[in-house]
Amino acid sequence: MNITDQITGFEKHLNLLNRSQETISNYSPSLERFLNHFNRDPKTITKNEAIDYLLTLPVFSRRTAIAAIKFFYKYCLNSDKFAKLEYPSTPEYTPEILSRQEISALIDAAVNVKHKTIIILLYTTAMRVNECINLKWDCVDRKTMRIHIKGGKGKKDRIVPLSETMLKQFVTYCSAYKLGCFESKSYVFKGQNKAKYTRRSVESFLKKYAELAGIKKKLTPHIIRHCAATHLRDSGVDLANIKDLLGHKHISTTEIYSRLSNMKLIPDLLA
Repeated sequence: MNITDQITGFEKHLNLLNRSQETISNYSPSLERFLNHFNRDPKTITKNEAIDYLLTLPVFSRRTAIAAIKFFYKYCLNSDKFAKLEYPSTPEYTPEILSRQEISALIDAAVNVKHKTIIILLYTTAMRVNECINLKWDCVDRKTMRIHIKGGKGKKDRIVPLSETMLKQFVTYCSAYKLGCFESKSYVFKGQNKAKYTRRSVESFLKKYAELAGIKKKLTPHIIRHCAATHLRDSGVDLANIKDLLGHKHISTTEIYSRLSNMKLIPDLLA
């Protein structure tokens, strides 16, 4: 069985056990990198070899890789070889936040309309990147000015505001690509050869536009989420509303934005 078949079987087991789309999107690339690294029958990979590989990864990537490997061996290979592999402790993480001016420069640098639309959506809604690429048009309600995020982290649904800025950008995007848009049940962001856009594509163009905008800070889709939450806190939005916007389970998770911020409505950050 080749690696593509192994990943397909892996994703089938994740779906069978009702794992979230975000889990699948995180685990699959991590397992694929692991299998490609050894490029041989995974049953022959020893625990010591796996540990040596894991030590080459950053801590946060290592945790995801361990989870993916343990799941793969347990459910796909019926093996407990890595069952006792422990997760590393994670250091307290304080992301470096872009200023509003840097966010504006990033958006201005995005010459591709689809890319610009994705950046604005990530920033104005504080969506996770997987929520963004899994968004369908029938979840965007122009009448109520709301976006229904389905199957977010923990398979939870939530509602986030659709700002006037975002609505105008959607209209521009639809016009540029001649899309049916709001009445459609298709993905908002289709890939070139796939039904939907990929996380890797978003990460790639963000890096490119950050360089064009002269931004030296590390930039990922999740950092844009951090930026949105921090800027909302700077604008006086209380933590409870930010918690609901982000889809956090506990307010303690949201309290990081009190540390990142200078300081019951969700304002339009780009208005």
